[in-house]
This record gives sequence, structure tokens and C-alpha cells, in this order.
Amino acid sequence: MSGYIFKYQLAMAYFPEVKPETASKLLSKEITRNAPLMAALQATGYDHRTTHRFSPKQQQILFQFLGEP
Repeated sequence: MSGYIFKYQLAMAYFPEVKPETASKLLSKEITRNAPLMAALQATGYDHRTTHRFSPKQQQILFQFLGEP
């Protein structure tokens, strides 16, 4: 992980068959439905309403809970 990645870019890696906006919404749903994942992300400053980029640490947390895309 070299740096920050936009939410829609990571979402497209998880959901390549849909449009970027839809992929972002699907990733957000995955995050908010998983309380331990949400708590781990929030501990890094993540706010599902305002975060548009994931830090390397947040990416690592996502991969830990969701697997790598």
C-alpha cells in the first residue's frame, strides 16, 4: 500500500461490475453493517459521511475484515 486511495477506486476493486457511485454505496453498506470493522475504521478518524479517501492503515483494516479485492 503506497498511499491514500479514493473510496470509489477501492469500491470498484470490490465491485467491478457496477458503476463507481453504486460501488461506493455498496462498500459503505458493507462497512456500516459490520460493527467491528466500523469501530476499527472510526478509531483511525474514519467518518462514513465525510471520508472520501482511505489511508494505508484504513486500507489494511478493510483488507483484514473484507479480504483483499
